[in-house]
Amino acid sequence: MYDRVEKAQDDSKSLDESLKELTKELQTLYKEKETVEAQQTKALKKKTKLELDVKDFQDRITGNIQSKVLPTWWRHMWSQADTYSHLLKNFEVYIRTNLNVAYPLMNV
Repeated sequence: MYDRVEKAQDDSKSLDESLKELTKELQTLYKEKETVEAQQTKALKKKTKLELDVKDFQDRITGNIQSKVLPTWWRHMWSQADTYSHLLKNFEVYIRTNLNVAYPLMNV
């Protein structure tokens, strides 16, 4: 009987030591998890900032190209048009108006 009690106490001590080791390991894993989550958050913020920078540069490039390539009147007509046919009608009206002012004898 005494041997069984002694064996149970040894098993209990062994389990306590295992529990302490596992608790320490769990705490280490929690710390690692927090570190990884912090790095992930930092990386996500950096990725978002870079995506916004790329979008900003694309908008700038697009704006520069449009301002250099498309004349002001064309951009204005394009912004006013609901459809392509509406754009053509606006263009026709613009041409008729401006040619009649510039060249009234042509009867465009």
